[in-house]
Amino acid sequence: MKNKITKLNDIFGAFFKSTTLDMQSIDSVVIELENYLKCSNIKHHSSEVDFYQYDEFVSKVLSRFEDKHKALDQDVTIIIPSRSGELVVSALNKLGENKFNIVVALNNTDFEKEKSIILENLDIQNKPKIIEHFFPKGVNFSFAEICNTAAKKYAKTKFLLFFNDDLLISKDELIRLTAYIEFNIIGAVAPVLKWPSDVVQNGGIFGGIHRNKLPGLYGRGLQYADINQMPLTCDAVTGACLMLRAEQFFKMKGFDEEKFAIAYNDVDLGYRLNESGLHTISMNHISAVHIEGATRGTGLGNDNPKEEVEISHRFSEYAQKVIPKRIQLILDPESSDFLYANQHPTFDYRNQNVVVFTHNMKLEGASRIAYDTAKVLSDSGFNVSILALEGGERLRDYQSFADNIHICGWDYFTNSNRRAAVSMWLQQHDISLVIANTVICSAALYPVTSGLKCKQINYIHESESFDHHLCHFGGYWVDQSALSIKNNFNVFVSRYTVNVYRYLLNDSNWTILYNYFVEQDLTQNKIKTQGYNFVTVGSVCERKNQKMVFDALDYFEKKEIPATFTLVGARNDQYANEIKSALESRTYLFSKLKIIDETPEVSPYYEKADIFISFSNMESFPITLLEASSHNLILMSTALFGAKEMIVEGVNGFLFEPNNVESMYKSFDKLLDDDFDKLKSSSKTLLKLWPNDKEFNCAITNLIKRK
Repeated sequence: MKNKITKLNDIFGAFFKSTTLDMQSIDSVVIELENYLKCSNIKHHSSEVDFYQYDEFVSKVLSRFEDKHKALDQDVTIIIPSRSGELVVSALNKLGENKFNIVVALNNTDFEKEKSIILENLDIQNKPKIIEHFFPKGVNFSFAEICNTAAKKYAKTKFLLFFNDDLLISKDELIRLTAYIEFNIIGAVAPVLKWPSDVVQNGGIFGGIHRNKLPGLYGRGLQYADINQMPLTCDAVTGACLMLRAEQFFKMKGFDEEKFAIAYNDVDLGYRLNESGLHTISMNHISAVHIEGATRGTGLGNDNPKEEVEISHRFSEYAQKVIPKRIQLILDPESSDFLYANQHPTFDYRNQNVVVFTHNMKLEGASRIAYDTAKVLSDSGFNVSILALEGGERLRDYQSFADNIHICGWDYFTNSNRRAAVSMWLQQHDISLVIANTVICSAALYPVTSGLKCKQINYIHESESFDHHLCHFGGYWVDQSALSIKNNFNVFVSRYTVNVYRYLLNDSNWTILYNYFVEQDLTQNKIKTQGYNFVTVGSVCERKNQKMVFDALDYFEKKEIPATFTLVGARNDQYANEIKSALESRTYLFSKLKIIDETPEVSPYYEKADIFISFSNMESFPITLLEASSHNLILMSTALFGAKEMIVEGVNGFLFEPNNVESMYKSFDKLLDDDFDKLKSSSKTLLKLWPNDKEFNCAITNLIKRK
């Protein structure tokens, strides 16, 4: 399976597409490529399909080009931060005989011991300069600071290469990179990185792909033979083997030591190079083996949460200045499905008359988003009407601003007169746009809007497939839902949720708008109570599986550890009553369970807790996780969709498998063994990866902006 590229501004692909290769010799194409790269304003060409395919002729052209333009070894300074002499020996012996200016910056280690290991075991004549690097006071480790300091002091050559000690590449392969960085239009280059198994790690970095604007990597998880090995224009290249002109590095003031000491410094540098008008290219026809994390550990759960937040914000700034390169990437390591990183189109509406269609007006997460969307649009000058299948507690709130409200009832699905009345209501109020909130509403309105001059946007919260919610209404409505998603524009609340509907989507009919959080004033010190205090907020129902709380109570009871669990959201129904009855029949000495009725005032319960826990069997992107994080709570949840995006294992919380008691108990074990205060601090820090209420409001208005 190959990664596909969509709408990618790619300078090498553009060159080979515009060149009549079969009519020319290799040497003449090389001359054309030279002239092309000398041009200071290379025009980008967008491609809707796979970018130019690497083939034998392209290979020969690039090889001839490299032979002609590659630099001498003496023109390159290689900087290797390390704390392991053995890794340095492996890297330099693999490099082979060379005349590079090599600087090894040993840090956080026994300097004399590691220096001896290097000098006594190297098989090459060119011995590196080995220095002992001391960090400034208060700094435990900073990749950025090591590189900047060593470069300023020892880089006297034209080219500069930052090189991880767990990297394996030959000198002959490495020197090929210099042929490209010689040209001023190119800011930085790197080879594709592979694991020893020939599986790709990093074939180019693209911003704004994962977890709300975090970067993604082209080809990651695929066999090297299965990716397109063309040089790839991207937003940044890997810092594990990053080459650029020394003059350019100093002009950019090096890596950002303040914001990206450990991770994402290469991404930030790539953004800055692109902002300055240069290009960053992953030379995917040149490869290096990278034993990722051999020195420091992998980035998963190891990176500073503040750096994740900073690079997310940094992408927002970058996207304001540069049109980011767009790429279709593997969704996540657990899936072979693809995810587009697209930009939604603007829409053409006749007027400002908008309807928000919601399944109910209750105190549920999806219903709250419908209300918020309607209120934002009303405040932005749209004439907002409300259509609902069912009323609820928010009806009075809607009445305070909505132009019109029509509650059509659930028999809409079985009563053609109801549907006809809704059609007449839309026409009567000259509605040009409907936002259908939930899959149910998207299906319900499609037969009506498809026959009118009325645009429809679907706001999809559900993580189950559409037939799960509509099959009991009949096959007709299942079909209408599929048609609605396929033929309308769709908004999803989680990247994982997109995957459920991916076969109905194309690269221009969807986007992701994450749920938002509201900043909380936590200036008052929380009164510390004995034991562990858990809270779970949400409708008490079978779908959310709150009966699993009894297994949680049993865990702490057996360990004789005080723990209180508070369930907020009980209704007067069978499921909630069964939980209450079960509680009455049990006796606990150390564990306690409190059951609170459904209420709009949930903050007091978050404030009394230390840990949020969700037992749910199915969720998309729970608003409750955002609420809990805004109250500085540790997060624990079943490993579902949005929870997997928001919770970083061991950093801001823990995940466990749905309806799996043993898995939940293992998560409790981790919780008891971890640094409680650090988890809570990270939870609040990582919250900033997600939109706040102001950002959400802007996103809603931008979403439906007119042409």
